[in-house]
Amino acid sequence: LETGFRTFINKQKSYFSSFSVNNGTEILLPLSNNYAYTEKINALYFTYSNKINTWSYQAGLRAEHSRFEGELIDSARKFGYEYPNSGKRFFDALFPSLFITKQASDNIELQVNYTRRIRRPNFWQLNPFIDINDPVNLRQGNPLLQPEFTNSFEFNYNQKYDGGSFLAVIYYRNNLRDITRYSDTVSTTQYQQLNNAAIDPNAILNTFINARSTNRLGAEFTLQHTIGDNFDFTPNFNLQYRKVNADIGNLNLSNEGFNWEGKLTANYKVVSERSKFMNDFAFQLMGEYESEEVTAQGRNVPQYRVDFALRKEFLNEKKATITFSINDLFNTHRYGNIYDTENFYQEGYSRRNVRSFRINFTYKFGKNDFSLFKKEDRQDNDDD
Repeated sequence: LETGFRTFINKQKSYFSSFSVNNGTEILLPLSNNYAYTEKINALYFTYSNKINTWSYQAGLRAEHSRFEGELIDSARKFGYEYPNSGKRFFDALFPSLFITKQASDNIELQVNYTRRIRRPNFWQLNPFIDINDPVNLRQGNPLLQPEFTNSFEFNYNQKYDGGSFLAVIYYRNNLRDITRYSDTVSTTQYQQLNNAAIDPNAILNTFINARSTNRLGAEFTLQHTIGDNFDFTPNFNLQYRKVNADIGNLNLSNEGFNWEGKLTANYKVVSERSKFMNDFAFQLMGEYESEEVTAQGRNVPQYRVDFALRKEFLNEKKATITFSINDLFNTHRYGNIYDTENFYQEGYSRRNVRSFRINFTYKFGKNDFSLFKKEDRQDNDDD
């Protein structure tokens, strides 16, 4: 039996003011973005685990209260959310989980599980400030956004064999109030408000809405296989049917379709009796591909990348390691989306990172005991 209480408090302020000067008079421009916000999350949780013969189970429950309070300092405009916002919705703030596992044989394990999770909108998704860094593609948060909730059901089949293991997962995920991107042409009022910021009159304004739901039904397969003492590879394949149920006003944004993704990781370690220098060289190659995926107003375009790394261990007891890695080997990784609506058609592409090269050197000395840090990592993020 494990139980605990968690409190997370995050306070931030940012001041960015932009002015135009006319005959010595300063005028605050819409480029300015002065804001402050406070995020608070309090949660009480417990889990209970037990085993009866070849059956084991784990049941858990988390109850939480979360609040986000944001303010645009210049206009004193406030935004945010509180969940639950009344005593009547207390039961909506409960997040149960259940895992039931059957050890069918020495090598085969079956599991069914259910979890309910929350994903809270972040600051940029809530902030009503209009970002005009790109004068034809504006960005604005939606202060009316609410957290989204996911009910997840899974069936897992895990089999071990000589040389590796195989994992198959069939899943269904129901995302209620799914946080979804929404884009439209800038309105006349918005254009007039930002006219002195030199934006395009036909600019697209990108924001977020809560969809009614997004449902996903899929299957994922992972194989881990080792050949000899120096080579292993792990292919992964995920096939999914996705249905988005969304609308804004009288506009129906619902969409549905199949998508898939594949990933392959291969590791090879050199073992040579002829060359001591080549010994302890290790190579890793990782490639992944994501197919086209439907969205509320169109689709995300396919994306793919390949990473490569080379590692060499040397000195006594292999205390020193040097690693050379290339991120996005062929410089192909980019994110793209297509908006195909009654009002406009747009294709857009962006990158978070371009191809990069890195060299790391590590030297180990003394004896390290990290046992204090082996407890489960409860990382704080937007999805709990």
